[in-house]
Amino acid sequence: MENSERQGGGATRRDFLGKACCASACATGLVAAVPIAHYLKPQLSLLPTGPVDVGADTLQDGTGKVVTVGPLILLIVRNAGRLTAVNAKCTHLSCLVKWDDKSKLIRCPCHSATFEADGTKPTLPAPRSLASFPVRSENGRLIVVFS
Repeated sequence: MENSERQGGGATRRDFLGKACCASACATGLVAAVPIAHYLKPQLSLLPTGPVDVGADTLQDGTGKVVTVGPLILLIVRNAGRLTAVNAKCTHLSCLVKWDDKSKLIRCPCHSATFEADGTKPTLPAPRSLASFPVRSENGRLIVVFS
């Protein structure tokens, strides 16, 4: 009977299921493409510009704190008297990094990557350094400068 359906130009169940599987695979690919595209091309227009006051300068030497500026989550560290502001999302899988007071390193809790206090010299699995931003203390306030 299947042969007669083909000869008459009608579609078989196998044809229908093949097309349904292709449509499902295409829909899944489109759904997966949206977050991938968002990850590969961040919305740079949402980033702040110029100097931004991120709060009171209460950081003691050897400590760090997390602040949010627009879409960015920053880790600000004062270590050996030097202030540093870095993107707090690990370059491996975007987990939020934390300042480790004991080792004086920035650590990713997800896969144990570490970074120097200025966000450089990552260990595996982090593929690159953390993005850093100039920061200064001015009149008791922390000022991060975005270009």
